[in-house]
Amino acid sequence: MKIAAFEKFESEAVSASAGGRFLVCGTEPYQALRLREALRRRYAALDFEYISFSPEGIAAGDLRRAATEGSLFAAGRLLRMSDADKAPQAVRNELLELAGAGGETALLAEVQDHRSALAGKLEKCCLTFVCWDEPFERDMHRWCRRIAGEEGLSINSETESMLVAWSQGSLARLADAIGRAALFAGGGKLDRRALSPLLSTTAGADAFDLADRALEGDFEGALSACWNLLGAGEEPVGLVALLFRQWLRADEARRMLRGGASMPDVERMAGGRGPAARRICEAAGKGRWGSTSSTAERFAAADASLKTGGDAWTVMAGLVQSLTGR
Repeated sequence: MKIAAFEKFESEAVSASAGGRFLVCGTEPYQALRLREALRRRYAALDFEYISFSPEGIAAGDLRRAATEGSLFAAGRLLRMSDADKAPQAVRNELLELAGAGGETALLAEVQDHRSALAGKLEKCCLTFVCWDEPFERDMHRWCRRIAGEEGLSINSETESMLVAWSQGSLARLADAIGRAALFAGGGKLDRRALSPLLSTTAGADAFDLADRALEGDFEGALSACWNLLGAGEEPVGLVALLFRQWLRADEARRMLRGGASMPDVERMAGGRGPAARRICEAAGKGRWGSTSSTAERFAAADASLKTGGDAWTVMAGLVQSLTGR
């Protein structure tokens, strides 16, 4: 059975009983790691031994023996098969046999391709969750609030938007940023001024200043911020991703304003009332970047050029120029 919500699958994991069958699909590592650790903790509490297999180190018969042999020092076993779709066919057959069998041995199978034949067969007898590579934007905000809460960090809507934008769709990057911020704040509150240096290579290089200035049409200011960031060692592909996410919000705000939407509605779309939302709305009012389609193409071209060896300084200057209407 496939479960769509991470929290629902997690709830099943932390209350699992002997003989549980679980399948985690996808290549996004952060969610998979959290679910794996939730299962390990749960079965450790049940006095179960944890045994992990990988495609490189497993042979035919290993899974069957581990499932049927009793443990001298534990009440049972939790068997994990990582990258199951890369295992030899004989091992995959054993995995399917074990998943469909009864008994108290618990099973965690991990499959990269959720559309594979193996995943389809395992799904019939396992609780299943797919770790999508790039969570939806709303999910990133939800994760941001959750991780911040776990770290004892109090954030407002502006700080939340900054962290989500900085993460570039990566939960691991988001968790790392929040972890650093929590250490800095000591479990207290953190605003934009304190957060910006933590998310930049140097205190003088602020990626959010780059985005704000570019979308407001400030060519000289945006280019200066861009040079500072590149000179400090910031990854240009990451800067393009951050600029793209901020531009998407500003472009949607521009579309809503031109369609007669109220300012409160636009602010809610941009992340709620606050300085961050106001800056997005101000940028939307100026909107010097041209049409949505042409700007999206320029972002795609910049990303492709950087990933194929293009000069970062030239590519970024061209993108800043197009965003500011120069």
